[in-house]
Amino acid sequence: MPDRQAERPRKKLIEAGYFWAAGQTQDEEREDDGLAEDDALFDLPDDPADKAPEIFYVDYKNWPAWLVFLDCSTQWHRNPMTGKATGLDYTALKAVIDLHKPKKPLNMFRAVRLIESGVLAQIRGQEIEQIYGKAKF
Repeated sequence: MPDRQAERPRKKLIEAGYFWAAGQTQDEEREDDGLAEDDALFDLPDDPADKAPEIFYVDYKNWPAWLVFLDCSTQWHRNPMTGKATGLDYTALKAVIDLHKPKKPLNMFRAVRLIESGVLAQIRGQEIEQIYGKAKF
């Protein structure tokens, strides 16, 4: 039987990446202000305020991994046909981890990969629950 305490940080890191990519968590729905129909009728662009991020708390134990992720969050490999991100550039990730000088670099690498898996799940349109069982690091 899996240890629930060990499972929780994994899920939180995956959710952090998912949230970062989406701007909001999967469970939260925005209220319909009734303007969506008007926007569609007049072919208006989306209001950036509609996509304002909700607050997502990162546990203090995961904060160092989150900072490493943010520092290399522009270093994505992209599919040349679609332009979608396919994964982080691990050479850049290693360089950023080295700059942060964590006590356990391999654990930091694994933690950032969990965040990456959440981001990729969001990009692929997967439900976050689908990724929990697949992210084994």
